[in-house]
Amino acid sequence: MQRRKEALRKGGKTKLRDGLEGWKNCNIKEIGDLRPLLSRTINMVGSGKMHPSVANAIAGLAGQYAKVSEQSDLERRLAELEKKIGETIR
Repeated sequence: MQRRKEALRKGGKTKLRDGLEGWKNCNIKEIGDLRPLLSRTINMVGSGKMHPSVANAIAGLAGQYAKVSEQSDLERRLAELEKKIGETIR
């Protein structure tokens, strides 16, 4: 029973790290940075170096980042158009 508990404790900790070596300097600053991130993730899953659940979390976060980035860009463009229209009316 004790060995099982120890294995479960260790297993839970290692799963969180599966495939994350070398990702500490992963710095996403713009949507274009997602392409190499996702490419690397896909390749690591395919080669067995990353657990699919870790890749799924990365993909989910990347998708949310893309949505937020797109929304932010649309809001900025809309504000620019509203400003131009306001200047034209005056």
